[in-house]
Amino acid sequence: MYNMYLDYGDLSIGKFKVRSTDMDKIYNQMAKPIILDGFKKGFNVKQQIYKYKLFLDKIHKLKSDCYKIKASDFIMYLSCYMCLYKLDNTLLEPPIILKIKNTRLAL
Repeated sequence: MYNMYLDYGDLSIGKFKVRSTDMDKIYNQMAKPIILDGFKKGFNVKQQIYKYKLFLDKIHKLKSDCYKIKASDFIMYLSCYMCLYKLDNTLLEPPIILKIKNTRLAL
C-alpha cells in the first residue's frame, strides 16, 4: 500500500491510499470510466478539462477557506485530478507517492 499526496496550487489537498505507484493503473481505475462517459455524453476534451479544473478549483477554494470537505468530494477530487493528469498534464504538479511503513512496537 502507498499514500498518494495531491497538491493543487499552494495547498496540500489530501492523501489517498493507493495500491500501486503506476499512474496508469490508478488512472484506469479512477478516471478512465469518467472520461469515457463524458465522451458518450458528447463532451469534447476541452469541455471535460474545463469541468474537471472547475471542480479542482472549487475544492481548493473550500480547503483554503478552512471548510470541511466530505469524503465523497475527496474521492471525486482524486478522479478529476487523474482525468486532468491524463488529458492535460501541464496543469498539475505530479503527485507524491510514498510507501506506507508497517511500524510495530516490539515489547
